[in-house]
Amino acid sequence: MKIGNLEVMVMCCFCVKVLLGDGYYAERTAKQTVEILTRRGKALDSQVESLMANMKDLKAEASFFDVTASEAAVGFAEFHYFFYEA
Repeated sequence: MKIGNLEVMVMCCFCVKVLLGDGYYAERTAKQTVEILTRRGKALDSQVESLMANMKDLKAEASFFDVTASEAAVGFAEFHYFFYEA
């Protein structure tokens, strides 16, 4: 059975085999399984927040480069205007 990206096998009413990673399973109680899922969920939330902050920084950097490029293009056109006029 798969729960999200966590693979589990129900052995009996009280034990669950939880995939720890790299093909390693461990028998855990339902309560321990919930704790594992909670920790993994928090770790994933942290990764999402980090990626969102990184995306925000990259968007700000891209915006800065867009503004800088457009200002440089205007300055470049004015430079040519004055160059040809002289």
